[in-house]
Amino acid sequence: MYKRAGRGHAVDGIAGTRAGECALLCPACPQPGKNLPLDGSWRNAPPEQRFIYALFLAMDANFRMKRKDVSTEGDDPSLGNGIAFCSKVQEYMEHLDKNWGLEQEKSTCVAHDAVNEPNRETYGTAASGIGTVDCARHNMKRPNGVGDLQKGERYINMDYMVWKSLEYYDEVLQLFISYDIVCQWFKNVWIRLAKYSPELQERGVRRFYTWLIPTFHLPAHIEDCNVLFSFNLTPFVGQTDGEAPERGWAHINGFATSTSGSAALLVGAGDGGLAATGVSGNTALEFVLVLVLCGTDKQEASQFFQRRMCLPHAQLKLRGLRVQQCHTMSRHIWDRFLYPLEQRLAETDNLLVIPIVEGVVERIAPSARSHLLAEYRVARQALERLGPLLKETAWQQQLRVLMPDDVRPRPRATFSDPQRKAGYKRKRGQTREQVEEEKQRREADARPASWIWLSQLSENEESQGGMVEALRVEWAKTRARAHRWTEEVDLLEEEMRRVLQFLEWKAGWWTGLVGQREALVSDAVLNEGLTAYARRQSRTQLDLRARFQANRRDVPAYIQMGRDSVSAIPEEEEDGGEDEEDENDDAPVPEAPRDDYLGASLVDESLAY
Repeated sequence: MYKRAGRGHAVDGIAGTRAGECALLCPACPQPGKNLPLDGSWRNAPPEQRFIYALFLAMDANFRMKRKDVSTEGDDPSLGNGIAFCSKVQEYMEHLDKNWGLEQEKSTCVAHDAVNEPNRETYGTAASGIGTVDCARHNMKRPNGVGDLQKGERYINMDYMVWKSLEYYDEVLQLFISYDIVCQWFKNVWIRLAKYSPELQERGVRRFYTWLIPTFHLPAHIEDCNVLFSFNLTPFVGQTDGEAPERGWAHINGFATSTSGSAALLVGAGDGGLAATGVSGNTALEFVLVLVLCGTDKQEASQFFQRRMCLPHAQLKLRGLRVQQCHTMSRHIWDRFLYPLEQRLAETDNLLVIPIVEGVVERIAPSARSHLLAEYRVARQALERLGPLLKETAWQQQLRVLMPDDVRPRPRATFSDPQRKAGYKRKRGQTREQVEEEKQRREADARPASWIWLSQLSENEESQGGMVEALRVEWAKTRARAHRWTEEVDLLEEEMRRVLQFLEWKAGWWTGLVGQREALVSDAVLNEGLTAYARRQSRTQLDLRARFQANRRDVPAYIQMGRDSVSAIPEEEEDGGEDEEDENDDAPVPEAPRDDYLGASLVDESLAY
């Protein structure tokens, strides 16, 4: 580690190694002095462009990576104390001892165990788990951003990791910080920071912060959190999801049993997917799902199953499932079973479980064409079984059997589009190909509207206006998605440029180490070896840069083509524009479907993902 960090070439040698200096830096993240524009223009970027130079961080804790209380730091010291991803033990423990008495407030969101029970599962352990601060977009650990947890997920532990990881990043002004309990953690973060050491206080000032909750964790929070801390609804985050630490935990989950008895602090595995708390009527299926989600640990799966999963069938009846709860129940099944199951299925090596799980997936999702189609079928099957028990049968007239071909958009003829009226004529300057394409679209629109756009859900007054509200929600969500993808393109373009510049800087950095120790080392052979190693590392960085540059050779052109296509989309012309006179301008516009149609509900539910 010292060798690859260039400490053997430095004049001050290993003894002069600074905190986190041996950590592997993320080449795509903003690194001041390494991969940001040399003219300093990024410091004065306008607010709408500041995000492309922002730092995206993700925090999380892992209680699988325990360390039993079998040794001490004195008997078994760290080999590299604070030189890479973990902080110096002495400084870290001094911070904890000084601030251990700080009160941790109870959660005002749902009952987060990490907030309300920070001292859980600590008996017989020197470390009940580990915490980490990752690069949220590229899944890389931050320098000095990893530390052990003595008693649960206390704020003072996570505070130290996030502020310590910002050392050497004082010039970065914009930060997006993701944490699964950020709605509680950030409330008094500045009050706590004011009580910490001056070194940590300096890391938190003179910056712009945005607090977010990882996308997969967000549905478990209250409604206010789903609006205030959503990646999907927050400007300038692109397609970031904040789940980088979870992906890291999943890769090394199997090492948890190997490290629990060791005194060395290692970066451990994840929570094992114990977030699933769904309900199903099939007891055997539940256990198979939990077995996969728990990493094929049968004892743990059994305990978790008995504690949280096994609900009596009678209790399901008492839930009073109604027609308006159809989509809510189906979304619950998908969120809590199918998505975690598919993720675990891609990671598990248990050959006996895979065929069973694949069969479950096929039954739950018979069509890969649309999540919407599958969730509707699951919900309708639940209504077929529970409807007679609840004496609810009227829904069958509106909620028909949904076929794959039924899931299609409304015909454009139902919209008030002047160019779709009968007697449409060719616009000036329009090519024959464009005219032919327009005719083909009109022929496709001639199909009758699917029943999902015409079926009336109920006669209640509450359903009136539902169509308008659903379309407003759909428009707002679609607009947000379009903005996030536009931002993602801008971020990726800048990140690709930063990678090339970082590798070029790294190559020059290695070249600059050549000859630094010649005056201190009299051995000519050793000096020759130091020079050869530095030049080889420099050549490696340049080779990587050339390969990456070749891979992205055509990317800028494709990005520009996309931007040109978007900018070429004409704005909607008002009546009396350059179109030729249409003899059928007075033709009546087809009546739009009723407000209380099923299609709006299906669209709204599909956008929940």
